[in-house]
Amino acid sequence: MVARSVSLLELVAVASIRAMRRERRGVLGAVVLVGVLAATSLVAGRAAATPSSVGRSTVGPSSVTPIVSSGSHHACGLSADGQVRCWGRNQWGQLGLGDTVNRGDQPIEMGPSLASVDLGAGRSAVALSAGSQHSCAVLDNGQVKCWGYNDYGQLGLGDTAERGDQPGEMGDALPPVDLGAGRTATAVSAGDSYTCAVLDNAQLRCWGSNTSGRLGLGDTANRGDDPGEMGDALPPVDLGAGRTATAVSAGDSSACAVLDDGRLKCWGSNGSGALGLGDTANRGDGPGEMGDDLPAVDLGTGRTATAVALGLHHTCALLDDGRIKCWGENSHGRLGLGDTADRGDGPGEMGDDLPAVDLGTGRTATSVDSGYDSSSGGGHTCAALDNGQAKCWGYNDHGALGLGDRFSRGDQPFEMGDDLPAVDLGTGRTATAMAAGSTHSCALLDNGQVKCWGSNGFGQLGLGDTAARGRSPGQMGDSLPGTIELLGALAGLVTDGDGAPLAGTLVAALDTNGYGVAGGAVAAINGQFHFPVPDGTYLIYAIDPSAANEPGFFGAPTTVSVDGATTLVAGTLASRFGAVSSTVTDATTAGPVSGALALALSLDRGGEPVAAWTTDASGQVSLSGLHPGNHLLAVADPTGAHATATTPFAVAADTTTTADVILSQQTPVGTGSILLGRLTDSASSAPVAGGIVAAFRASDLAFVRAARSSSTGGYALNLAAGSYKLLFIDPSGHHVTEWFDDRAGVDPVTATAVSAPGTANATLAPTTGEMSGTISLGDRAAASAWVVAVGSSGIAGGAVTDAEGAYRITGLSPGNYRAAVVHPLSGRFEYWIDGTSYADAAVFPVTAGHDAPVDAQL
Repeated sequence: MVARSVSLLELVAVASIRAMRRERRGVLGAVVLVGVLAATSLVAGRAAATPSSVGRSTVGPSSVTPIVSSGSHHACGLSADGQVRCWGRNQWGQLGLGDTVNRGDQPIEMGPSLASVDLGAGRSAVALSAGSQHSCAVLDNGQVKCWGYNDYGQLGLGDTAERGDQPGEMGDALPPVDLGAGRTATAVSAGDSYTCAVLDNAQLRCWGSNTSGRLGLGDTANRGDDPGEMGDALPPVDLGAGRTATAVSAGDSSACAVLDDGRLKCWGSNGSGALGLGDTANRGDGPGEMGDDLPAVDLGTGRTATAVALGLHHTCALLDDGRIKCWGENSHGRLGLGDTADRGDGPGEMGDDLPAVDLGTGRTATSVDSGYDSSSGGGHTCAALDNGQAKCWGYNDHGALGLGDRFSRGDQPFEMGDDLPAVDLGTGRTATAMAAGSTHSCALLDNGQVKCWGSNGFGQLGLGDTAARGRSPGQMGDSLPGTIELLGALAGLVTDGDGAPLAGTLVAALDTNGYGVAGGAVAAINGQFHFPVPDGTYLIYAIDPSAANEPGFFGAPTTVSVDGATTLVAGTLASRFGAVSSTVTDATTAGPVSGALALALSLDRGGEPVAAWTTDASGQVSLSGLHPGNHLLAVADPTGAHATATTPFAVAADTTTTADVILSQQTPVGTGSILLGRLTDSASSAPVAGGIVAAFRASDLAFVRAARSSSTGGYALNLAAGSYKLLFIDPSGHHVTEWFDDRAGVDPVTATAVSAPGTANATLAPTTGEMSGTISLGDRAAASAWVVAVGSSGIAGGAVTDAEGAYRITGLSPGNYRAAVVHPLSGRFEYWIDGTSYADAAVFPVTAGHDAPVDAQL
């Protein structure tokens, strides 16, 4: 007979049997979040930098929003600091580098080796467009400069000489386009051998090749190829009485403008109905065809356009409701309607009769672009969707759709909508804009990178070779390298005090002028992070959403500068908790006891269990995440071959204490009768994994055996036939410690006895609650937003929203909280609900076992 083991009652510290409320690991001190969440910022008693204002912050790029634009066989990117870089085919100097050498088709031609286009002393760009074989930019002073192919005067310089193909032709030597006395431009679009610009007075002017009337001037005479044709001598496009332009797109042989009232007008070649007027007659090549005589495109009842894109004899418009409608030539399904029938070339095909492109259930678009390839007759369209996905359809012989094959999409039923796969841009990456070339496509990603796929004969993908991408399996996603970064970036490593990587840490760059959020990222499993930011000077702040480590600045804090490249930084977060290391040995043999169960209990918290693990083959175990203070380490051999033992120890933050334990041998109780059961949460019915089930002989409360529940909550105890009392412990502290059946008192004598063999299920009452909800940015989901729950003792937990803007924070101690939301991609920050400071933020209660719904709109 085994003697009664009083020490097992010490194992569970009997006092821990009381109903407990576990305090979530919080940051002691005042509330700090990304340096802007509280006016009173203290971190563990240390003063932190305090912003001059708190609340909503919209810190955008220092100059312009990055842009990517694709020509027939080249592409250009506009970085946040206003620099233009072009790569791919350079036969006519369309890359603007003073030679005709292609870029991106050989190793070490991209990245830092790719020179910026010289726009002139002190000049930068604010808008960009890559045409078929030429490129144009709107400069920071409103001038327009174009370079590359010029046989039709598309550079707007009064001659037909190429620019950018020889030394000394760029920079201050490249004249700006004469737009008229006192006139500047706000937008530019380079098409196939012609160019159009929206001026500061909202007039529209076009120059270059005028085949089919694409310049919209009522004739077919080229403009810009001879002296005296530009400036005030170049008539504006007549859009109708009192009408002006807000956007323009120059395509293969026709052009379209979005008017100030949201209507859309198109002119030029119309052989396949690309003008959307229900016929095939060209417009703009003869008198009386423009102005009020040019009908607007019928987009449907009440619908207007926000953007337009022209491809090869087809046109696509982004409507005010986020839908896309396409018309014109439909070979290869470039209209995305599940067939190859042209639209817009006959009556009754436009307006409400023209279906919108099916982008998928509930999906809308944020940008659209169409490509054209006159040589192959191909055309395709790409769109960035409201959830950050990218989808492309149409001609795909070169892999321009980015789907790992060469099959066109949109020319057959069941190829669009949810049946059309999104382009795989890489783990966690989303698209903010798309650019479609002739047979290649590019996406501007949320991290400022550009990725391109499709044909690559001239290096237009910018990958240092001429191999196509996207037309075979395994070429997209993380396997597809980035072409170029259009934003400067911060990258580095975040670790704890022991040098271990802190996966999931939220790392943000704070603008030193006002502490606005300029960008941020979530550290990967190896603790590394990378995110784009505009050029400038920043403070780096990090938060561990598990609250196991102190939030804080990198350095004292230390400022870091970004100047068009990637700046490397590293930071360490001090642990809020300590650890205990123990070696468990046999008292008789002095050998290790493997498989022993070690349980840490907080004596300062009434014997609350805080961590548990089993010893390894060498008898060693390490328990981390312990609050500073006094603890008890209780060790039991689940087989019953050793008596239990305990030892007290103290824990300090960011340190590891040694507390070795020696177990005396005893004769284990017999086996042969299986006692089975399952541990579940009484509120949610979810399984309780990793729970401890300890069996005591009912007659004298002697410890017999112990087991741990599996991932499904199930457990099995191999006991001798008889009567037992069971104790259930959740080592995480997220559930009340209970005797069978639902007895949370301190007296095990009152517990209900069970017989082996048999079944004994247990529902454990939760001691923590959670908060969940959806974050939106305007009228769309805010993916990758940070949501942080802030309690009276600091940050209690955090989460990152998914693609639909949903999040969930678990393990919150009952109490009152405030919620703060940061969207690092847009720089938006606010408290729930619309609080401008921590003190003004709305308070929401969390109760044990319940979910507190907290939605927010930034």
